Amino acid sequence: MQVKNVVASAALSSIVLAETKATTTLNPSSWTTMTPNATYSLGLSTEASTFGIGIAPITTGSIWDKYHPTTTGTATISNPTSATESASSVATAVNEDPFFAVACKAPGVLNITLDNGILKDSHDRIGSIVANRQFQFDGPVPQAGAIYAGGWSISPEGNLVLGDDDIFFQCLSGNFYNIYDEYVAEQCYPVNLQVLEYVDC
Repeated sequence: MQVKNVVASAALSSIVLAETKATTTLNPSSWTTMTPNATYSLGLSTEASTFGIGIAPITTGSIWDKYHPTTTGTATISNPTSATESASSVATAVNEDPFFAVACKAPGVLNITLDNGILKDSHDRIGSIVANRQFQFDGPVPQAGAIYAGGWSISPEGNLVLGDDDIFFQCLSGNFYNIYDEYVAEQCYPVNLQVLEYVDC
């Protein structure tokens, strides 16, 4: 297993996935088809082990040039310390061990499973993209108005992928960040969601 050093506190504290309860839920037969049209051909759509997500800011290249934050003052996002634009190399086989990074186990961290393109957290909530394009866990079925509730995979590079895209956006909201699947505001910047294996430290 290839391992990158990841500072657990930075990786895990930089992502806030809403833990909201939906007031209206969808019938399971309707949400299981809410997937992007495109798929990542070499991605793993099922991962038996639980995992977490770390933020890997994209700070160089054409993606950063197009989407870097433009706000100033107290809402300015400090320069991210690591990560590069996703490699466009061609992989030849599905990666059977997606864990490229590790983080220390800690109480209350997000524990995720991936089963047939569906993300679930330890409370059986579904990882989805909701109406405002935010990535969050709701449920046990996604909230009404959700756009995507399936089509997740893990790339050979160890990134979380939705459909065929592994680029997401971290956006400052007060003193925390939310994650979106699209660029929604000038205080957003592009990131990869890196799969983390939790280890005892």
